[in-house]
Amino acid sequence: PLWMFLFDRGGVAAGLLTAFLYTTLTKARLAAPIMTVSPIHRPDSAQIRGRLSRSAHDFLLDALPLVLAAGMLVWLLGSFDLTLAPAAAGESILARIGNLLAPLLSPIGLGDWRAAALLLAALLAKETVPGTLGALAGTAGAAALVAELFTPLNACAFMTLLLFLNPCVAGMVATGRAVKSFRMTAAVLFYQLLIGWTAAFAVYQLGSLLL
Repeated sequence: PLWMFLFDRGGVAAGLLTAFLYTTLTKARLAAPIMTVSPIHRPDSAQIRGRLSRSAHDFLLDALPLVLAAGMLVWLLGSFDLTLAPAAAGESILARIGNLLAPLLSPIGLGDWRAAALLLAALLAKETVPGTLGALAGTAGAAALVAELFTPLNACAFMTLLLFLNPCVAGMVATGRAVKSFRMTAAVLFYQLLIGWTAAFAVYQLGSLLL
């Protein structure tokens, strides 16, 4: 419960920091929020079913294909080497990418290439993390790999980093459609990575000092 409370407050603090930086750097003025409170009625079952149906329809058409494609990409990267020959997880393209990312993640306690591979999977779609974990674990089992890779402290750092990332490729596409600029979309994604890494660094380093 304490960590969930801290995660929630951390997200609020990051939002306030982002608004402050945006207004300071761009000299823009944020419009005063106007909230309209609708009359409170008893929920109507037909309206609830209609809203759920529309939400499910939008997810199936927009997000699900991208999430499935991201999952397939992670599987391909973890199953083949650079020559496109079948390879063990430790010799795959995913392992090579993980080894490149590992030094950047070492300060937050995630220096193992397999932890970096999980983060890469989360960047594509957070729904693919359990499947990637199972693929990396092999016959040893996901529970054994989790016990090997994570301690309570670096697991909290990992979750802190994921907290600030875009949920999936569909979220990145939605961001691009909203800002209508490839450069701004890249800047938003980089900012999310930067603030997430900084928060995870603070959690891991402070935790290492206190524990």
